[in-house]
Amino acid sequence: MEQLTNNLVDWLRKQVKESHTKGLVVGLSGGIDSAVVTYLIKRAFPEDSLAVVMPIKSNPNDIKDANKIIEDSRINYLTIDLTQSHETLYN
Repeated sequence: MEQLTNNLVDWLRKQVKESHTKGLVVGLSGGIDSAVVTYLIKRAFPEDSLAVVMPIKSNPNDIKDANKIIEDSRINYLTIDLTQSHETLYN
């Protein structure tokens, strides 16, 4: 598992280098997939990674899980509540 993780981190670093950017962003939902990506990008770019939490009428447990991942990984983050925008568009 450690070798697979190292390979993924190396791949992420290569992709960022080839794209001439400085780091990575993940949309963090609180689910397992975005949690794994959060830890991987934080490992690949400890100072240049960002999680964005974008709740839309979200289950409070999902927000709680996302906040736990943020706390545990120590990733920089933004929260942008999209509930009002969603209601404007679909009501």
